[in-house]
Amino acid sequence: MEQKEIIYLVILLLLLVPSVLILMGKADFLIAGYNTMSDEEKSKVNIKRLRIVVAYTLILSVIILALPVFLGLMNNPMAHILAVILIFLVCGFSIYFANTWATKFPG
Repeated sequence: MEQKEIIYLVILLLLLVPSVLILMGKADFLIAGYNTMSDEEKSKVNIKRLRIVVAYTLILSVIILALPVFLGLMNNPMAHILAVILIFLVCGFSIYFANTWATKFPG
């Protein structure tokens, strides 16, 4: 394994740490926008579900970004383009689930 691949994997491992902390409920401050919400707005959010959405988004992103390294495609630009497209899809689904599944609806 080349040095750039090792550095790439170390960075990806560093991204896994916040996802585990968020999933454990120890790092809600890392969830974008949650800290700046008023108490009234926070009461409309199911924080346990939001943690799941955010943590799994990070985990899926790390897996997608690690695939070129493990498949030996680090020098293939198409692999990186495909990874970026998949990341956009994951983020789109995460936005959808954060705004529907992780929200407390009145009634």
